[in-house]
Amino acid sequence: MMNKFMKTIALSMAMLCLGAGAAGAAQFSDAQSGKNLTAAQLASKLQKYDVVFFGEFHDQSEIHQYELELLKAMYKAKGAKLALSMEMFEVDNQSKLNNFLADTLSEEDFLATSRPWPNYRTDYAPLVNFAKEKKMPVIAANVPRFLAAHVAKNNGTTAGIDAQYEKWLPKHTYAPEGAYKDKFYAQMSSPAAPMKMPPQRV
Repeated sequence: MMNKFMKTIALSMAMLCLGAGAAGAAQFSDAQSGKNLTAAQLASKLQKYDVVFFGEFHDQSEIHQYELELLKAMYKAKGAKLALSMEMFEVDNQSKLNNFLADTLSEEDFLATSRPWPNYRTDYAPLVNFAKEKKMPVIAANVPRFLAAHVAKNNGTTAGIDAQYEKWLPKHTYAPEGAYKDKFYAQMSSPAAPMKMPPQRV
């Protein structure tokens, strides 16, 4: 299972956004073959995987447009088997997200209480609204920011966190040694990295 998981990461990292193609459609590039792919062609390649990661720069609107095109293409391929997981939503807001998707919470109240990122309406709402239209589950994938802040301030440990919040923490963490970890460390420590971190933070 872990090998399949790592293969999923490798494939998703290999598919790089190139830019807008004809009529503004997103184009992707297969880093192994060098061939350009449409969203539909990429979705076809991704059908055999359980999990697909789409890396992004949060403030680049074009990338979010590509995400939406790929999501739509994957929905055509996978239909009801597809779920959308989003880093921008924190797990303690899952019930609010569910209520919004079920039309039992207005968008105004949802946004007022769920701590959305500043560019939610322009960049992430189209993804959520498409999922809502198709009755697709949306998973709040991020740890609550107040817990992340606690861990950052306490040398990377969860010591001192109240028991009531433990349900929002991962039961296990797994960072295997090997090429992927080495590449990740090198990227995060590079002077050119947009999110450069000191070694102890990494």
